[in-house]
Amino acid sequence: MLMNKRKSRRGRARKTRAGSAGARVPDKSAQMAEYIGRELRSMFDGLVAEPVPERFRQLLAELEEKQTKD
Repeated sequence: MLMNKRKSRRGRARKTRAGSAGARVPDKSAQMAEYIGRELRSMFDGLVAEPVPERFRQLLAELEEKQTKD
């Protein structure tokens, strides 16, 4: 039974760790994920805000019309 408890503790992913003052501090992988997320958003926010070109709209409308006929 004791072995099962140890196994289950090892299997859990740690999201935070205790800091020197006992405060909970995010671990390095969580900090890295947050950093990557911020960088990706800053790179692609402008792209998402751009309008869809008219030719793409036409192609999408044609595709939708074709799918509704089938």
